[in-house]
Amino acid sequence: MTMRPKKKRKIGDLIWLGCFALVALVMFYGLICYPYAPIRLHNDGHYRDKTGHEFSEAQFNTFTIWEHWHWGTFVMLAAATVPLAVSHHKRRGK
Repeated sequence: MTMRPKKKRKIGDLIWLGCFALVALVMFYGLICYPYAPIRLHNDGHYRDKTGHEFSEAQFNTFTIWEHWHWGTFVMLAAATVPLAVSHHKRRGK
């Protein structure tokens, strides 16, 4: 059983919307938890953000995990956007 083009389009749109929602959630989490990111290790051995607030190594590790999720979700959104853009372009006959 093959899917009709409209149904494929709708599934693609739902996947894209889900990816977009995930990006928005990860960004919102970062804005709440790390408003003055990035957190970096300084020469004195302390982890600090832009304003000079100190963080523990565990907090820094959590920040690093969030950073990876942040960039990963953008890549996922881009990967979901390319097929949709190509299919929209083909549908318009350009």
